[in-house]
Amino acid sequence: MKTLTVRLPESLCDEITRDAEARKISKSEVIRLLLEEALAGPTMSWIDELDDLEAFELMAQLLNVAREVEAIVENPPKPPPRKTKAKAKPKKTKTVRAKKAKTATAR
Repeated sequence: MKTLTVRLPESLCDEITRDAEARKISKSEVIRLLLEEALAGPTMSWIDELDDLEAFELMAQLLNVAREVEAIVENPPKPPPRKTKAKAKPKKTKTVRAKKAKTATAR
């Protein structure tokens, strides 16, 4: 490996020292890891911050979504029936017939 000397602000150097102590690795290793990560480009580092239970729950949710999508693709829902405007029905009227009055005829 080659050696590279870099001048860093004291606050950054202190942060690297704390990180190295927490990980129980050298400051050089911390800097190498950080440089490799930075040069690799953007990552989904938020995944690394999940604990096992959160990661499991996220995977379960994604699996459920995938199953729901698969079910919809296999059995697409039928579109709702089209609403058609009902034609105005003529009003029903009762036919009233005049009843002939029965008159009693005298015999």
